[in-house]
Amino acid sequence: MLPARRLAAGKLGRWAMRSLSTAAKQAPIAMPSLGQTPKTAEGARELYDKWAQSYDETLRSWDYPAPAQAAQLLNLHLVPGGTSGPVLDAGCGTGLSGEALHAQGFTRLVGIDVSEASLKLCKTKGIYEQLEICDLDCSAGPLQFEDNSFSGVVSVGVFSYVHNFERLFKELCRITAPGGVVVFTHRHPLWGEDVDGVRSAAAALEANTEAPRWVQLLVSEPQDYMPCNPDPAESSKKINYIVHRVL
Repeated sequence: MLPARRLAAGKLGRWAMRSLSTAAKQAPIAMPSLGQTPKTAEGARELYDKWAQSYDETLRSWDYPAPAQAAQLLNLHLVPGGTSGPVLDAGCGTGLSGEALHAQGFTRLVGIDVSEASLKLCKTKGIYEQLEICDLDCSAGPLQFEDNSFSGVVSVGVFSYVHNFERLFKELCRITAPGGVVVFTHRHPLWGEDVDGVRSAAAALEANTEAPRWVQLLVSEPQDYMPCNPDPAESSKKINYIVHRVL
């Protein structure tokens, strides 16, 4: 198993903004199709196109902490004045991560997602400079951005639908300016067991002694993902937060 630098759960918790729960606690909303949908780009497109209108309400009812924690980690690890480009929200969905990033002071945001219905809803929030359809498996070729376009990338709750990490991670390094930071979440068993070569692909870009592309800054201990999801199979799931700095 590949080595990983870790941060204790308690330390991550002190950085976290308050989660997306509402002040008046809402009864958890069931979403059975979440666990039944194939973990593919097409499965994600079908699920989130149907779910878009009620997605925000549902996730808030689950006390979903990941967007706020990922935004806080980006804010923590970006070097002040180091890069000036916008932040890419990769798999932005309806914009929950964009809202969290905006609250952290990241006002220049670009969003990409596989779900057209989610992007249409996201556009109404008015917090992104640009929104585009995109498949993060890069099955149609490279991502549609120039080299060094972004000061940071955040991807929350997305990578279980991605399978070609060797291609994706190279692309994230290409479009992120040197000194920029990439923050993503991944399901703990998938990261820990190197499913689809996710850890191997990340490590390979750091291990190249002649031309390393990024350096790992953090792998968190397993954290709650959807703690109030009424389905025990979903509420028990854990995620890791992973942070890299692009070189």
